Amino acid sequence: MTEHINAISSYSGILPVIAGVFLVKGHSFWPFICFLITGILNDLFQTYSTNDILANLAMSVYSLFDILFLLWFTTQLFHIKMKWQIAIGTLVFTLWFIAYKMHVPLQANYSEGSRFFDPIFLTITSILAAIGLLKIIESPLRLEYNQYFGFYLGIFFYNFSVFFTHIFLSDDIAKEIWYLNALFNITTMLIYTWAFLRLRGPQRS
Repeated sequence: MTEHINAISSYSGILPVIAGVFLVKGHSFWPFICFLITGILNDLFQTYSTNDILANLAMSVYSLFDILFLLWFTTQLFHIKMKWQIAIGTLVFTLWFIAYKMHVPLQANYSEGSRFFDPIFLTITSILAAIGLLKIIESPLRLEYNQYFGFYLGIFFYNFSVFFTHIFLSDDIAKEIWYLNALFNITTMLIYTWAFLRLRGPQRS
């Protein structure tokens, strides 16, 4: 059962990609579609790779890309100046390098560094997405804000949910509850699909 859930999770990102590429026209969320495609490719690589070293390296690099993109995306409504975006990105890279500079395989596709890196930024992105949601709710008539509602909802749901599995990453219990990450991911992709579909008509949070 767990293997089936993980397989569904790996391919679930195809749904919002199809919605964003083929079902909705004229939107400005192409960077988000590229983000989803990168996630799908990483999941497939983790599933089918027979080289643990490359799999760990790919997961580590993807973790950096994931947090940099989400930090950028969840602050789109904050109008942060470019120089501050660069400064934040540099700080994140530094912390990532410290966390992942030594690859110590912990499970099939995770390194020791993820115990330190991932929970911190899962928390940060959850908070930023929550603030973004509040900003959207407080400005329901601003279309450029409202378009982000479904995406911020998905980001908040996923990052807040998987935080609790990541804090157990070094414990035996992680092996028992890891399938929950797949369920969280599937649910999140359904939310993203809805987020794209709602761009076709009047958007209300």
